[in-house]
Amino acid sequence: MSHARRYLGFVAMLVLISGVLILIGIEPSRRLGGEEAVRGLLAGCALSVLSSVVGSVPVLLSGVRSDRVIPVLASVCLRFLAALAGAAVLVTRDSLEPRAFLLWLGISYLALLVVDVRFALGPLTPKSPRSRT
Repeated sequence: MSHARRYLGFVAMLVLISGVLILIGIEPSRRLGGEEAVRGLLAGCALSVLSSVVGSVPVLLSGVRSDRVIPVLASVCLRFLAALAGAAVLVTRDSLEPRAFLLWLGISYLALLVVDVRFALGPLTPKSPRSRT
């Protein structure tokens, strides 16, 4: 599978999982915190997707290598820093309910972590050519 196709699949999976989280959480958020909480839900999920995309850059730049430790660690750190910086900016905004925002940021961050790790590790073993018999 080409790198571009694999990356598009990664981004599509991020959006799909975030969409499911939004569908699950929109009504409870609206009931518990009103429209501000819904904006917090949307902002938290969007920030998680953005953090995952930013965090994937070291893995993309490393290409296919047998030694992936440094790019994977850099990816995890960059993802966390992007989420932390985004949360610091967005939590101070008056249009968001901070508790709902931070709750959904945490939930979506953890849900998307599985997708990030699978993308970062990629195929663990190279495909071997089939032997002809």
